[in-house]
Amino acid sequence: MIADPVASVAMSRASSIINNFNKLLSVEKKGLDEIKNEINTALLNIDIKIIIVIDDLDRLADTDIQEIFQLVRSIADFKNTIYILSYDEEIVSKALDKIQKDKGGKYIEKIVQVPIKLPKVSQENLKDIFIKKLKTIHIKHEALDKDEFIKKIKENNFADAFKSIRDMERFLNTFKIEVNAINQELYLYDFAVITLLKIFEPRLYDYIYDNRMLFIEQYNPYDLINNEIKIPENIKEEIKKFTKSNKDSAFNLIKSIFPKINNQPRDYNQLIQNNADNQKKRITYSSSFKYYFLLNFPK
Repeated sequence: MIADPVASVAMSRASSIINNFNKLLSVEKKGLDEIKNEINTALLNIDIKIIIVIDDLDRLADTDIQEIFQLVRSIADFKNTIYILSYDEEIVSKALDKIQKDKGGKYIEKIVQVPIKLPKVSQENLKDIFIKKLKTIHIKHEALDKDEFIKKIKENNFADAFKSIRDMERFLNTFKIEVNAINQELYLYDFAVITLLKIFEPRLYDYIYDNRMLFIEQYNPYDLINNEIKIPENIKEEIKKFTKSNKDSAFNLIKSIFPKINNQPRDYNQLIQNNADNQKKRITYSSSFKYYFLLNFPK
């Protein structure tokens, strides 16, 4: 392999810069300003720009966000150096409010010289991207009906649970691994909803598992005759209490896999449909419920 001469020169220069920095920083009894001036002199002697990218700042703890911005502010005037900061302005501003007397936004303005706000992806575009990517996922269980899965995803507005491309990618990366890690042929749509809850709403995920009798179907002849099964009247509030965000979307998705919580009377046709669903190993049945949570336990 022949090395790229431009890349080799750049790497050599970068290595030289790092070595010079190490020498400068290792010298004791030098004042901070003196060290900074020597670093700037070294930077001026090169003809390349150093670009430092700090991504996903908004995903850090508040104290980490504060320290990063304080660090950038203290070294932002280095010569031939450009900093690119990627973050959610609202989240970062709130984190900085705590040390800037509720003036986090103003503090950002002092540090970020050229703010570039990326346009948000519309929900419709997000849905289209999600469906296209979902169709490309390989699923090892050939018996699983992928077409029906996509249909259910669309019907129940599954993608409304995502706030960003990042959320969508996080779900897809987890789903494509876990759906091929299960040994049972489960109902794909139900598994997708449970996976979504496990990623974004772990407290709600645990609540469903710990309170399964509120969600799964029970074949009690007395209940069937009287067309009623006792469900707490405040089940919607209970579910929302364990939901961090997008509460309505989460509740609607849960209803789509656990029809029992709708408190609707059952008729003969519905019982026939229930039997058909049972053949598909839906999560709503006690015989299948546990398999949707197996990835949560060690073998």
